[in-house]
Amino acid sequence: MPTISSIEFNLTTLKTYNETTQAFEDTTLTGNLYTVEGVTDANNELRKLSMGELVMVVCLARAADKERAVIDIMAEMENTTSALNGLTDIEKALLDGTSLTSITGNWTYNGRTYTTAVDLLGDLDIIHVNRNRQSLVSIAEKLQSSSVFDIYETYSWNGSNRSAYDVLKESGCLEEYISGSVTSTAPKHWQTYFILPHDTEEAYELAQDLIRKGSAELDSDDILTLGAYYNISIVYFEDVTSAEAGYEVESMFYNGSVKSMLQNKINGMPIYDESTTDQIITAIESKMDSLNSFSQQKMIELQSETNKRDQAYDMITNILKSMNTVQVGNANNI
Repeated sequence: MPTISSIEFNLTTLKTYNETTQAFEDTTLTGNLYTVEGVTDANNELRKLSMGELVMVVCLARAADKERAVIDIMAEMENTTSALNGLTDIEKALLDGTSLTSITGNWTYNGRTYTTAVDLLGDLDIIHVNRNRQSLVSIAEKLQSSSVFDIYETYSWNGSNRSAYDVLKESGCLEEYISGSVTSTAPKHWQTYFILPHDTEEAYELAQDLIRKGSAELDSDDILTLGAYYNISIVYFEDVTSAEAGYEVESMFYNGSVKSMLQNKINGMPIYDESTTDQIITAIESKMDSLNSFSQQKMIELQSETNKRDQAYDMITNILKSMNTVQVGNANNI
């Protein structure tokens, strides 16, 4: 609620008879003007308000506050309705014999758009989705066009948030050894060459160190390290930055083993818990009952907030009307 201040001003000076002192004394007739924080005039100074204007400011501020509450409740109800529509579609498909993993659509809940029934039911806590698998799927999609060291989002892994690189390590995707002939994706700087047997995780650590050096030229130690790893000649490193070399090492090992390991991990993980179709349908119906009860409660809250908003507008009319009646009465008496 805005802060209200009072300003006293002098209307006139008159003499009144004081019976105690039996003498006429100067008396100052005063009145009040009010200021409200945030209500300013053309000079950006606090505007001096009469009582009537003060009533309007206070009541309109309350009405605006209740209007925001009404909008928030309506948004919650719309969100709940969207969830109910999605659950209805999914339940109908399940009853028609469609497997849960095959059900797709276009549903919105909490500002997110869902295209698979599994994801929507998971976020509604109707089924327990394998979050580890979801993280691997998301990382695999990002790695189609990005380096794992350029992915800055975090991913859920065993209940904790991890970087994409940490997930690859902790999931075992970097455990294989790789050797053989690999074709580079940057022919300007590299050629097809033979890779000595090496631990993939060690290669990723090397790639990370090189990428961190950015645009710096490869130093002699880096060249020797790369030569030891890949048995390649120094000539291939001409005009190559440390970061370019690091990305190239990552690409070689990703295409050589990590990509297939990542897909194997994804394929070997269940999408969600082992709930039967009947159990899922029962859970959906229970959730729908809960959401319907929530909507009824919100409808009551909506009616209450709407009434309070309308009362704020009515209060303006009633108070100003009463003040006008008093003023007219005073004028008639004069």
